[in-house]
Amino acid sequence: MSSKVHENYRPLASFRPSIWKDTFDSMSAPKLELEYDKQFEELKEQVKEMLSTASSTEAPVKEVILINSLCRLGVSHHFETEIEERLHHIFETRPDLAAENDYDLYTVALIFRIFRQHGFKMSCGKCIHLYECVYQCLIL
Repeated sequence: MSSKVHENYRPLASFRPSIWKDTFDSMSAPKLELEYDKQFEELKEQVKEMLSTASSTEAPVKEVILINSLCRLGVSHHFETEIEERLHHIFETRPDLAAENDYDLYTVALIFRIFRQHGFKMSCGKCIHLYECVYQCLIL
């Protein structure tokens, strides 16, 4: 028996030259990052403006809906102080917001949830309207 030496043979691939050449190497990523950072800061300022102008022109429920949207989009951590200020202002000026108007079930539940999630002590008694809505929905 003859001893055969096994060599690891790997075929070489002969690929054609890339049509891209060195264009990816020449792109400047920091320049793109600066543009994105600038756009991000502009959008962030627009949202802060929306939160501040909502206080004077919008109904408090619309503010709560905006805050809910920011939380669900996952960007609320950029606006923590503004959100807390707005919720504190709404909670102090309109403590019975959920019971004041004839809101639908979704709106009352949303108000209750947003305030509770942000640490405000809103009792279920203030949302008695919520129980009435559920009761009416079950009867109908």
